[in-house]
Amino acid sequence: MTIEGSAAAQDALERIAGDLGGTLGVAARNLATGASLSVNADETFPLAGLVALPVVVTVMRQVDDGRLRLDERLPLRESDKSPGGALVHCRAGLMPALRDLVCLALAAGDETATDMLWRQAGLESVNQSMRELSFESIDCGVPNRARYLVRSGLGSEAKEPGGVEAAARWRQLEARDGREAALARLLDDHAGVTGAALLRHRERLRTMTDPGAAAAFEQVDNRASPHDVTELLTMMAEARCASAPSCRLMVEAMSRQQWRAKIAAGLPSGTRVANLGGSDAGVSNDAAIVCGSDHIPLVLVAAWKGLAAGRAPAAPGAIATIAGVLCDRLAGPAQMDRAASGDVCRVLAGEAAASDGAADGARGTS
Repeated sequence: MTIEGSAAAQDALERIAGDLGGTLGVAARNLATGASLSVNADETFPLAGLVALPVVVTVMRQVDDGRLRLDERLPLRESDKSPGGALVHCRAGLMPALRDLVCLALAAGDETATDMLWRQAGLESVNQSMRELSFESIDCGVPNRARYLVRSGLGSEAKEPGGVEAAARWRQLEARDGREAALARLLDDHAGVTGAALLRHRERLRTMTDPGAAAAFEQVDNRASPHDVTELLTMMAEARCASAPSCRLMVEAMSRQQWRAKIAAGLPSGTRVANLGGSDAGVSNDAAIVCGSDHIPLVLVAAWKGLAAGRAPAAPGAIATIAGVLCDRLAGPAQMDRAASGDVCRVLAGEAAASDGAADGARGTS
């Protein structure tokens, strides 16, 4: 069963979306039956905090091939700090293990942890890894800290806080020098900008009401289609985007996610959820692997861009309602052999370890 862009699905989602404005993208799949539903699923949307997903997948693939180890420790630098999460409040010099950073990125949406992992894997490695997995829409080239620097008007040659102008200046630099060189210059020129300063700028950006600026800032973001995010989560659930131990670790970390106001809030009581989402000016999204009492795994992705000014606070509730509709429409047979759902429901239920000793000696987790 496929309800791709069907009138019934479109009408149901439009009713829920109401007056929030903007564009809603949805992609969902029942991993046991193959049933799927999608609306605007091939259009690209800003990832915001959801960028941690392709970053961590890339890191775990490098762990699998021996380039990185989960027990290696990375120094926290002031120039790493980005406003979202706990590490921005920690002292420079802290030495978290790579495994700790993976958990912070996926379970707490910690933007500094994501950037530290990204730096260790290599800035260009995320897009390279996504191309190896055949994802053309996933474009990740701007770390969280760089996004905040540009949006705060702190980019190279941008001395004043600004909206549309700041985004436009960044695009000019990117076109002139290339993304990699422009990013290197941006991060080097502003290495002295502290985490505390970026926190203050984030609070100012949250009060921004200029819809033109919000639309411009959507373009200074990493992007992906709901379809490709759904497929990446499907590969994770089925241990196809990295080794089985690595995929289990990622699912387990996401199952500890602190932010549950979107997809998780719209599902029946007792549903186990591994999710990761993000929000920004005019943007709200969430992506999840879920298993209900029937032990049938679903992958649900909802992404919003261009939210009407002042309507962003209503987006989580709308996404929760959408998740409930998706879950109802994609439910599988009432009775199904638990083995048919694969390992992911066992991981979400805490019945499968996230690591398997023998393999982890070489991975740095023994």
